[in-house]
Amino acid sequence: MSQQTRAQVYVGARRLHTIANFGIESNHGVVILDDGFQHRQIFRDADILLIPGETDPWSTACIPLGRLREPLVAARRASCVVITCSSAKEKNVSQWLSFLSRLAPQLPVFVAERTVYLERASKGTFGAFCGIAHPERLESDLAQLGQVKLFKAFSDHHRYRKEDVMSLIGVAKELGLTELITTQKDYGKVSRWFEDFSFPLGLAVVRYQFPKEFIQLIESKVA
Repeated sequence: MSQQTRAQVYVGARRLHTIANFGIESNHGVVILDDGFQHRQIFRDADILLIPGETDPWSTACIPLGRLREPLVAARRASCVVITCSSAKEKNVSQWLSFLSRLAPQLPVFVAERTVYLERASKGTFGAFCGIAHPERLESDLAQLGQVKLFKAFSDHHRYRKEDVMSLIGVAKELGLTELITTQKDYGKVSRWFEDFSFPLGLAVVRYQFPKEFIQLIESKVA
């Protein structure tokens, strides 16, 4: 995130302590809290709630039956909702739009379409791996760019070992692959080992196209 935005990035399990310890409020005009919808102790000027458009609103549930940390009714306290997807025409996207319009008629809801392109890699036949929350999205997106002959999904925030990389490269070579692809998140964790083994590692770069109305809303909140 720091490399992509040139912003200062702070990491800490205790959010309030981190903000106070580094003097973040006094040193920055704008502070973005990642994954902080449940951190109610922290005052915020805007809550941007992201919803994966591939999911079905009618089959979601709270932990432990599902992935939600709060009931869907909590969306009412958001400043806006952004539904992320690979295409706005997906069935579940329209289901979410319908659901949210009934749940919170006054809530601004936007759709952001996802685009994936390859960097330092070639299209065609390739293998990929990742350690992210929804690996199936990456696999589906890559399938639009070529034939995914190998796809390995590790757990979210996986702590890679050198042995993991050796195994991946070994399987890739057995399948006749000459390169592997991973996410920007995973690249920083494993790139040094790929260099050690002289095996090409490409990037699957994700970008979202946001509606101008969403940008205008955020700019008004920041102002």
